[in-house]
Amino acid sequence: MIDVGNRAFLKLVVEIDYPMSGWGGRAHEEYLNYSLILLDLLNSINSSVSHLGQAKISISHALNLIRNSPTAKNLKKISGRSTGKELRFEGWKKGLSVRRNWWFSRLMMVSKKIAFLALGLVLSGCSGDAKPYIEVRKIAGGFDDPLIKVLDSRFCQEVTEMQQGTMEEVEEVNSATERLSTAIPAGRYSKL
Repeated sequence: MIDVGNRAFLKLVVEIDYPMSGWGGRAHEEYLNYSLILLDLLNSINSSVSHLGQAKISISHALNLIRNSPTAKNLKKISGRSTGKELRFEGWKKGLSVRRNWWFSRLMMVSKKIAFLALGLVLSGCSGDAKPYIEVRKIAGGFDDPLIKVLDSRFCQEVTEMQQGTMEEVEEVNSATERLSTAIPAGRYSKL
């Protein structure tokens, strides 16, 4: 979705004959700031996915050791975890004035909102909490474009339909952890 949005943005910039060399300082700064924000959000997503992978490895290891160890004290459910930082997006709403700049500014705004919408949804799924999506949604300043409104309503529906904002993989890890924790002290190894 982000890739399609970026390609459309670049195509429209070419169509209005506004190459990057003609953007000027403010437009360059806005585009680079937007790129840095996306990289930061993608880094947070990468961290969440890595955390999920580590939890799966821990469960796999526990299953291998279950016959040798009667304790499950190292098994922990994945809790709804924050991205570890406060989401801040500064300086991305600054507008530009000339006609080409107006088109550029509008294109940047739509591209940013679509990207923030998608990344907010992924962050919510990875963290097991709807809060990241809501924060990104607030920071994006609302979605006034009709296409973005439709996407936002569908994304909001997805976030609310997730069981407490938790994605399926996190639920599987938590379920396996709970079953292991209850089975080990009771000696019910065969029911795993």
